[in-house]
Formats: sequence, C-alpha cells, structure tokens
Amino acid sequence: MMEIQFFSEARRYLEHLGYPYESIIIEPRNGKEKYPDISVEINSETFLVLELKSEVIFNTQSNDDVRYHPTVRKLQKEAHELDAKYFIIFNGRTFTWFKTGINGRPEIINEVYFDSHNIHTLDQYKSFNNVLNYCLKNLNKHYSLNESIHFLSIIIYKKINDELFNNEIDYNADYSFINEAKQNRYSENLKHLTINECLRITSETNFLKNRENLVNFISDLYNYSSQALYIPQWLAQLMVQSSGIGQKDITYDIFSRRGAVTTALYLQGNKSVTTIFNESSDSYWIKIIHLLFNGNDQNAIFNDNIIHNIEFPLSIHEASLIFICPPFGFKTDYVNSVSYDIKDVASLSILQAINTVKVNARVIAIVPDSLLGSSNHQKFRSTLLNKAHLEAVISLPNNTFLPHASIKSSIIILKKSNERKYKGTLFSLIESEKKNNIPKNLKLLSESISTYINIDTISEFNYGIVSHNLDHNNLQASKYWIEASQNNPSTLEGGFLSIPLKDLAIAIRKGGAITIDDEYGETPFLGPASVRSMALIKDALSYTSKSKIPKNAPIIDAGDIVINTISNHRGEASIVQHDFHGLHINKHLISVKPNPKLISPEYLAISLNSEFVRNQFYNRTTGAVIPALTLKAVEQVLVPVPSLEQQLATIEEYEKLMISITKAENELIALRSSLKQITNQLGKGQKQ
Repeated sequence: MMEIQFFSEARRYLEHLGYPYESIIIEPRNGKEKYPDISVEINSETFLVLELKSEVIFNTQSNDDVRYHPTVRKLQKEAHELDAKYFIIFNGRTFTWFKTGINGRPEIINEVYFDSHNIHTLDQYKSFNNVLNYCLKNLNKHYSLNESIHFLSIIIYKKINDELFNNEIDYNADYSFINEAKQNRYSENLKHLTINECLRITSETNFLKNRENLVNFISDLYNYSSQALYIPQWLAQLMVQSSGIGQKDITYDIFSRRGAVTTALYLQGNKSVTTIFNESSDSYWIKIIHLLFNGNDQNAIFNDNIIHNIEFPLSIHEASLIFICPPFGFKTDYVNSVSYDIKDVASLSILQAINTVKVNARVIAIVPDSLLGSSNHQKFRSTLLNKAHLEAVISLPNNTFLPHASIKSSIIILKKSNERKYKGTLFSLIESEKKNNIPKNLKLLSESISTYINIDTISEFNYGIVSHNLDHNNLQASKYWIEASQNNPSTLEGGFLSIPLKDLAIAIRKGGAITIDDEYGETPFLGPASVRSMALIKDALSYTSKSKIPKNAPIIDAGDIVINTISNHRGEASIVQHDFHGLHINKHLISVKPNPKLISPEYLAISLNSEFVRNQFYNRTTGAVIPALTLKAVEQVLVPVPSLEQQLATIEEYEKLMISITKAENELIALRSSLKQITNQLGKGQKQ
C-alpha cells in the first residue's frame, strides 16, 4: 500500500472514532527534529500520536511481547516528550493502541473514542492551517515544494470557484487542470488519488468564509518558502495606508509580488484593483485574492514580457494610484520616448508610470537606495523630479527583505502635478526591529504620512521632517535627517537610523603610497599590521625615511578612526589615541574624522566593529587574490546611529565590559602560571 494511502486511511480511522478532522495534525511543528507522523490536539494539548510503519518492520503477529519492540519504545519516548496520553502504531493493516505511561513498558489498550469530556478548542486559524498543510504534504510526496505550492493554489482556486457558483465536487472528474506540472515519474492514477484526497479533506472548508485565514496562510507560506524577494504584508499595508487611498480610487499593482499589495488594497476597502504580474507561479494565488474579495479574477493580468517591454495597459491613464514593486537590479534594452537611455527596470517602470497616469495621480514604489543616492542613477533622479513632485521618502529597516535579500531600500511617493507650487518632501524612517518583526511605529508612521499627503501638514506624531531643498545628487532620507540634526540634535532620538559613513564624517581619506625603508627609516607610520579591532599596535609600526613620504599623505589626529582595508583584518577599526597623533597612514588604511554633532568617535569605532557593519564590509570586498576594501565601499557602509545619549550609554557599557574582560584575562594568566609551577615541580627532588 502506498504511503499516501496510509495517511488517508489513518486520518479516516481517527475521524471514525470521532476525532474532529481539524484536530488531526500531519507532522506537527513542535520544534523537534524528529516527531510522529500524525498527532491529535485536544484542548490545545497533544492527546495522542500515531506512527506509520510497514508490516515488515512492525508485525504484531510475530512478536510475543510487542511492548519490547524497539519501534514501540521509541514512540513511547516521543509521546512522553509531547505529554501525549496515548500512542498508536499503524502497520497498514492494524492500529495498535498504547497508554504512554511514565515508567516501565507501555500498556496495550483498546482504542479510545473521542468523548464529550475532550472538548476541542483548536483555534480557527490553526484548524484551517492543518487542512491546507495536510494537502501540501500529500502533494509534496510527488512534486517539489514549489510545484506542490503551485498545485495547491490550483486546488484552492477550483474550490473557491465551486463555492462561488455552487458547483458539486466530482471526485471522479478528469483533473486536466492539474496537468500543468512538468513530466514526472508518477502515474496519472496516483496524481488523481492525490488530488481527490486534497479535495476530500477540503470539502468541509468554506474558503469564502475563511477569507482572512486564507490570506494569512498565503502570506506565511510564501514568507517561509520563497527564494525570491518577498513583500511582507506589513510593508504592503504601509504603502497602501500612507497613500491617501479612497475606496473608489482606480488602482494598479505592478510587478505584484505574490499579490501582497493587491491584498492590502482590498483589505483597505478598495474595490477597483488591477494586478499586473510577471511570475507564472503566482497566477492562481493572485487570482484567488481577486476571487475572495471581488468575486472574479478578470483584473489579474499575467504579462511575462513586462520586464523586457515596459508597457502598461492603455486603461492605466484612468488610475488614481499606481503601486510598483519592481525587480531590483534588472536591466532592459527597452527604448521609447520616456527611456532617456535609462536601462534599469525599476527606474524605467517608475518613469513610465509617471508619464502615463493622469494629473494628480500618485505613484508609490519600493526602490533600492542606490536609485536615490548612486551617481549611476543621477539621470533618473533629475528626470523624475522634473516630471513629478516627490511627496515622501520612507526609509525601510535594513532587515526588511531578509532572508531573501539584504538590500537597503525605501518607499517613494510621487504625485504627477502641473502646479509649480511645491509643498516640500516628507522624509521619514521606520525603526529597525528584530528579523521578521512588524515595526512598532508602523501605525503612527502611516497616519503621519497619510496626514501630510492629504492635508499638507505633519501630524502630531511627528514621524518625519520636511525639506524644501532637494538635492538631485542624493534623495536618501538619511541625508535630510542629518541636515535637520545639525540644528536640532533631538531629531535622532526616535531610534536607530542607518546612515552612510560618508554622511557622518567631516573627512574620509585613503592613506598615501608610503613604502618601508628598513635601512634608513626613522619615521614611523601606520600600516595594516598595526590596526586591529579597537586597538592600534605600537610594536607593529612600520618605518620609512622622510624622503619616501608623499607630500599629500594623510596625517591622523587623536579622535580619528582608522580602518584596515586589506586581507583577513579588513574592516577592523580603532580610534586614534594620543600616542599615535600626527602619524602618517599608508594606502591600505582609511582615516575617518567623525562629525561630533552626529556621532561620538568612541561609539563610531565600536559600531564599525559590530557584526552589522562588518558583514557589509565583507559583502563590499573586491579582489580575488588579496581581498580589499575601496574608499567608495567604506564611504557607503551603513552605520546604526542612535541619539547621542544612547551612544554615550553604549560606550559606558562597552568600557565596563572591557575592564571585566581584562581583569578576567589577568586572573587566567595568573592561574595558568600557578598551574605551570605545579607541573614543573613534578619529579624534582625525588630519588631517582
């Protein structure tokens, strides 16, 4: 008997005993590496577990005392760890029940029926999840995970269509719709068996009534399985809520990432949503979203050529809002009247949208920060600001797209307007949170932005600053927050803001081409051997003659930061103490003179040696033979900057820990010395 039939028969058996189908969990997620095949949850606790074993491995007929069987002992241990009262072994022919017990051999018992005292309290979303995860597991027996997810979307799509039109489910139908799969080694009969089982188990699930649960399931599913950049649901909600959208506004979701923005638009009450997407694997999931909220999927438009040919439907000129989540880093040879020799897909799609929409329409887009600050995209920024008003730039946390991408990005809000009057640009930031956490200031932030967008003022929550002097060279939020902080230090008190190192420095300079003179050298200078994490090593100083020092070779001052740029110690940094004041540095070092109004030199040295910054240094390394950092790479590294008060607190805590570490190291040295004395005395003074 095939394993899929084992699972189906086991589930039907438990249902026959009265256990609700939603309480029967396939492969429960209990955080352990090994767990039973099936468990039953009653009152939010594991009531029993069931293991599937072949008759060859577990034959109750041939065992005089089945309680001594290793399979039984193993499952007893697992059941005990899960606090399950009972466990079952199913060998494809018989179900053998055991009472778990605390000590000794398990007790063979009669089957236990579900009774009224076992009131089932599994929450609705978990019940719903269990059903869909069961289907996904069955599909995953015969297809890859991505294929299984795709086929599950087709099954759900068909089921919702049946609900909408009151169709009867035909278990013997020809499921040709599922044959979008690649050729595989499984028979048509087995595929139909799998589909029938999925349809059977979902037969009592009403997807239209579980709309919110299904939306959450889709979001969780893609967040877990997707290898491509995924738009978190909180981010999609922020884009929609900040846009000033109305229920009757005509909206477009371009390059839709698994329908995240489309979902957020519907949840906000908008009904006129058109989705244009280019990933075929997303088709049914996006169609499902439209069916759930709109009753039809006519506005789910697949266009696999949109990346290469940045053309939108003619009807887009009627839209009030265009949401764009473009692919990052893609180039195209597309040329038309708005291309301006720009080849970047993200840039072109935004310019095309601005060029196409009607006056007073808005374009809301997620962009990599390189589009806002890199010299390579200067033409894009100049063209953009000539065509539209930049109403807001929202700096996103560094971990927004982890683990799929580690790129720094922002939301931009643009308005196509013929008015010369410019009310200024709102620059706002989202406080960094731990991985996958929803930012804590999300609601207040979206309210503040929406207030500014709609009534031209900043709300009382004050999650932003307004600038009337945009610099085409740099539209990143950090630049304008820094400028505001020069006049008002409290600007940075709202939390950590990731700021490029170049914006925190009065000067950043690369060392000179100084060569060592071993024969006549009397002038010391700093080389890479002298710079380690939070330490400058005096014994590793290099020496040269004055004639070999270039005229413009940088000199370091006390309070500067010196960064090693080469080999395995690249990125390690230290503050310059008075002992090293006035020394030159060679070409493998970079000196930074911090701006004291923004950052403490001691705090900057600590942060440059943090894992957050060091990982950026490693990612920006060039050179295959000798890995090294360029001046540009060092300038662009992002530094986490809190208020000056928090910086001082970090410095104080760091210094206390360093004192404790030094004390512990000295004690360890003394203990090792004492241990060595003892071992050295062994054998001495004894008779030979």
